[in-house]
Formats: sequence, structure tokens, C-alpha cells
Amino acid sequence: ETLRGLGWDGEYKKKNENARGEDGDDGYEVRDSGAGVTIFDACSGRGVVGVLLGYFFPSAKVVMLDANGSMDLSHVAAKDNVRFEHCDLYGDSAVRAIRETIEDEDRSDQKTQKPLKRRYRVLLGMHLCGALSPRLIDLAFGLDEVDGLVLCPCCVKGGLGGDCRRAAKQRNVSPYVVLCETFRRLCEEETERRDEKRNEAEAFARKKRVVARADENVLSPVNGFICVAKSGPGMKNADA
Repeated sequence: ETLRGLGWDGEYKKKNENARGEDGDDGYEVRDSGAGVTIFDACSGRGVVGVLLGYFFPSAKVVMLDANGSMDLSHVAAKDNVRFEHCDLYGDSAVRAIRETIEDEDRSDQKTQKPLKRRYRVLLGMHLCGALSPRLIDLAFGLDEVDGLVLCPCCVKGGLGGDCRRAAKQRNVSPYVVLCETFRRLCEEETERRDEKRNEAEAFARKKRVVARADENVLSPVNGFICVAKSGPGMKNADA
């Protein structure tokens, strides 16, 4: 959804073994390949999400980011489009890992006779705890090289966590709902501020840059996703 909001239209055809080939059906189904997309999987761990993304988007590049450099990641080597970067999300090493990856891609494009029309770089944070979610939002909007964000927060402690719990009690809703709403508003404010600097405030009003919803396919009560497209045509789907 975030990629579509950025204007990405990459796709490929994959053979559907169950297709009957009737009524002109050529036995192929259209699937997204991820061509031109780079996904930075923040706090990736051993790559449960990152490696799966590598399979789902075979033409995309997935860069796993994690502070634990002692994990056994031999399974990651099986996927050519997935790699690991040892870095601290709170430190300069994360910024450096992201920027160096993007710079390498840009240099590679310059040497290619048929470069991609455009590349799309997205930060992904699955079930981020504590201050990691606000930090990923900071990185998404602090790095102009990053085009989008997909964030599924887990919890927040400290002052913000206390504020969410108190607000949730007053509204008789889950603190997690308030947490996701808070991050959504933060992303909306950052996006508006960014567009105002670029004199695009009027255009922003006509486009959906931030979408938040619960994904019922995630078998966990922690299933809220905030999707951000910093540029492009925006996202059509409303919040749910």
C-alpha cells in the first residue's frame, strides 16, 4: 500500500500451476516483484520478516538492520536479495548504513545502460518496542533519501506510555489504539511540515499521505500499521 502511494507500479507475471487456461487465460497471474524497491527492516532480528519479504518480492532488495551482531544468519545467505547490516538504530551507524546502501544503488544505476525510472526506499518496523517507534519515524522524515514508512508499534514506555494509558482510560479504549493514533498524528504533522517547506501544502490537502489501520490477518492484538508515502500520488484507502 505504501509503495502504491509512492506511485510504484512494478509487477511481474508468475506461472499459476492451477490455472486452467480457459477463456483466453494464459495460465499466469500478476504478482508484484518489488523491482526498484529497497526495504530497510529495522530491528530485524534473525530475519523472520526480512527473509519472507525477500521471497515475496524477489526483485526487491531487503536490508536487515539490527544491533545484535552475534546472531546466526547463515540462512540469510540463501537469499541473494537479502543482507544484514550490524548497526544501532539510535546511533549514526543506522543512518550510515541506510545512506551507504542508497549511494551504492545510485552508483550502480549510473553504470547501467537501462537504469530504473525510479527507486523507492521504505523503512519497515515490525512490533517495535519502547522508543524504537518514534526513532524510526525520526529516521523516516529526517532522511530525504527515504520515500516511505511502514510501522507496526508494539508498546511505548515512559512518559508517552503513561499519557497513552491515561487517555485510553478516559475514552474506554485500548492504550494500543491511542498509541497508534498518536504515531499517526505525528506522521501527519511531519508530512504536513515537509510539504509546507516545499510549498506543497495545498497539494497535501488533496492527497492521502498517511494511513493507519488494524490488520486482522496478524494474529496478535498488536496489529496496527501506520503507512506513510512521503511523495507520489498518495494512498486511496481511508483509515480503518
